[in-house]
Amino acid sequence: MQAEAVLGLAMLGFILLLILVVGTICLRAACWFYNLMAGSSAGPPAAGPPAAVPDQHTTPAMLAGPGGVPSPGFGKALGITAITVLVQIVVSFVLAVVAIRGEMTPATINLISLPVSFLVAASMIRFLLPTTFGRALLVAIIQFITLIVCIVLALFVLGGVIGALSMS
Repeated sequence: MQAEAVLGLAMLGFILLLILVVGTICLRAACWFYNLMAGSSAGPPAAGPPAAVPDQHTTPAMLAGPGGVPSPGFGKALGITAITVLVQIVVSFVLAVVAIRGEMTPATINLISLPVSFLVAASMIRFLLPTTFGRALLVAIIQFITLIVCIVLALFVLGGVIGALSMS
């Protein structure tokens, strides 16, 4: 019984780590995609004056260009994702407690949880990256869309693997 609990905790930790890493990659991809849509370069131009060449004094905000969102490093993006996931877990727990009391339906909980998730993600991006709230909200929406696409692709691959194993 104790070994099963340890295995369950290890699996929970692995799943949380996987969620954080995938969310981090999706956040960095969302920043890159936003900069691509906004016409802002994610890095310095290929040719230009010597001031355009990055050095030790160049910040990510400078590299994002006007109207862009700086792309965070992996560690900073992991921190943003971890804080966002932690706040979303707390909000989900509070909503689950309310649901257990029978005061809300699951559909209502989802309708409340999704906008709260967007606002939490956008707030974390806004305060931890030098950008505006509007840009952070767009990055959060792109991050969620990217995450949904990753989940669908993972389920498709998992379904193919399970199908291939069941045929043999």
